[in-house]
Amino acid sequence: MGFNRLRLPPVTPWKLVYDSVQGTSHIVHDMPCQDACRAVIHTVENEQVLIVACGDGAGSAMHSDFGSLTACDMVVELCKAQLVSRESFHDITQVTVVNWIETIRQKLQREAERRECTLRDFATTLLIAIVMDDAAFFAQIGDGAIVIRQEGQLRCVFWPQSGEYVNVTNFITGEFFRENLQTHAKLDPITELAVFTDGIERLALRFDALDVHAPFFEPMFRQLQVSSDVETLFAPLRDFLGSDAVNRRTDDDKTLILASRVLCNDHSL
Repeated sequence: MGFNRLRLPPVTPWKLVYDSVQGTSHIVHDMPCQDACRAVIHTVENEQVLIVACGDGAGSAMHSDFGSLTACDMVVELCKAQLVSRESFHDITQVTVVNWIETIRQKLQREAERRECTLRDFATTLLIAIVMDDAAFFAQIGDGAIVIRQEGQLRCVFWPQSGEYVNVTNFITGEFFRENLQTHAKLDPITELAVFTDGIERLALRFDALDVHAPFFEPMFRQLQVSSDVETLFAPLRDFLGSDAVNRRTDDDKTLILASRVLCNDHSL
């Protein structure tokens, strides 16, 4: 499945920059940052596999910061355990992700019993991206979004989910998490990726057109493409997410993960 499709050359490794920043409303009310994210490169048979997870803990859930962090950490470890070969990537399906979430819920339930609270107190969204040279798999429960560049265009994989009520979304701790889970597999190369929580949705997406707001991403992707030391980009990203310009648009926690394997002289993107 997809093994004979065009593969990117090994001279274009992934570059990553990411962070989660506490929202101003959380600072005012002495609440922790309830967003979490993880982004790692996992090597499978000499191929780089990008594994990304992020979650936005529910503001009304007292331990949702633990929930989002636990979900992200466990997704990465469960995915690594799944990827024992290139072929094993194609065994990842919606059923696989349901099983992962059930495993996460079991851990959170044990923690709930220890803390004498409920599973709902760990409520979090969850976004997952797993990208190989010539294929990718995506999953999402809740709001936030995954944006990919394919054939030069930025596209949203799933539109942010709304829940049953206004300003409410879906969580992995919910009763209907199986029904709310969206998954999508692609058998084509993806050159750039952005994953983010709802804190920056209004900056990154055009809700009037149900489309990506490309001018938000292009300068950041360009910086990632030309950088020879991505470690120097982490502080500027954190400063940007915590800037007055961003905080005037949102008082929520903000997470942004950016990944690129575009060569700086590749104008075709």
